[in-house]
Amino acid sequence: MKRLPPLLWVRVFEAAARHESFVAAAKELSVTPGAVSRVVKELEGFMGVTLFVRGARSVQLTSIARIYARAITPAIHQIALACAQVHAARLSSIETEPVDRNQSCEHVSG
Repeated sequence: MKRLPPLLWVRVFEAAARHESFVAAAKELSVTPGAVSRVVKELEGFMGVTLFVRGARSVQLTSIARIYARAITPAIHQIALACAQVHAARLSSIETEPVDRNQSCEHVSG
């Protein structure tokens, strides 16, 4: 499996793509538009493609960015749903086994 970009980069890209605006994405994520721009640049460098065409006061998704956004948006929603389920379980006082914080996650490749 190829190396994945940091989830933060993907999350920032998804918000910027959905809004087609670094300013709106920044507002949603409680960061500056400059921070969104820098993260998107990092993701573009990682992927080796241009994701946004930058104008004076606007950004426009490239065709490859539209394809990427359609692919990752369901994954972002699935992660959010899983977090909500864990939060609901915690609020419902469902007991879980304690987490060993010294144990690392192992990735299974298929």
